[in-house]
Amino acid sequence: MVMQISVWTDACFQQPVILKTLHFLLMTALWFSHLQSPLFPGLCGQIPSTFPVFSYDVELKLEKAHEAFREKGTLLIPDPKLKSDIQGLIQEIVRYKVYVTDRKFDQVAKALVMRHQCLQEKGSATGYGEWKTSLKYKLSNYRTHLRKVGCPEINAEFRRITTMPLQSRFLSQLDLDSANLLRVFVKPSGQQGRTLGDIVAMMTDDVDAGRECIIKGLCMYLNGDPKDLVQEYMDMTEGNTLSAIERTVAGIYVARQTPGSNSSDVGVILEGVVVLRDLENVALATAMLFGFFYILYMRYPSKLHYTLEVIQKIIMELDAADLSRKAQSLTSKVDQ
Repeated sequence: MVMQISVWTDACFQQPVILKTLHFLLMTALWFSHLQSPLFPGLCGQIPSTFPVFSYDVELKLEKAHEAFREKGTLLIPDPKLKSDIQGLIQEIVRYKVYVTDRKFDQVAKALVMRHQCLQEKGSATGYGEWKTSLKYKLSNYRTHLRKVGCPEINAEFRRITTMPLQSRFLSQLDLDSANLLRVFVKPSGQQGRTLGDIVAMMTDDVDAGRECIIKGLCMYLNGDPKDLVQEYMDMTEGNTLSAIERTVAGIYVARQTPGSNSSDVGVILEGVVVLRDLENVALATAMLFGFFYILYMRYPSKLHYTLEVIQKIIMELDAADLSRKAQSLTSKVDQ
């Protein structure tokens, strides 16, 4: 398999580096599907036997260098461009984990020099120590880039994959389904019913507030906790807040100056990193969070699994053939 990495040229985008990074990430082989991550629970930590295929030019250079290694034992000293292309492995790593343990970096660097023996480092105890260090540095840079990704990039990539708009589609379908969802929310009894009743009681004529209530009600109805999706903070610089964000696998934060006041900031968190900020409301943040998961092919975290599944398969009507029992139950009650 030969990877052909295309470059986006749409003049409306102002962050070409971010776009190419996202596109490379989406086009590379699914090599790290065995790496453990909170976003991919249950996956084992064993490095698979296959290895990502680089671009044609890179593979050609490595093959020639490998021939020299087999014949004369000559090790390759890659030029800066080739080294940078090889470090592109980091784009595949971040599909599964933005924060990677030292042991995982060790596995990746070792697998690299096992697959391409000409890349072994002369005089190194392991043969791959510098590769390990450079990959760590590359990941640090990627996390910086990830924080700069904006809604236009997510919307554009989502449309490229699905041919449908993310933001407008989600908001319009949510509005279309709201009445039926509210009708379903009033049926449960017990503590769940009381909590749903409290959420429904917060509905107002404000469109954004109403959408937020529907989203939180959906979490609650699917036996989740709305706080697993939306967390509210009074001070984004306070130590406890920062610690809570770092522990968040995936979710939305809402910053308020005082309890009950209008939000001063809404954003998206992935693996302890605030990847989007300054969003207008929770509904938009929910669309962007779902968009991140969908365009990066990430598995939904357990606490948000059913909520994101319903957003994908019922609200967005994407890949709706295979529904979980909870999603099927919701669909049948909405249709009654």
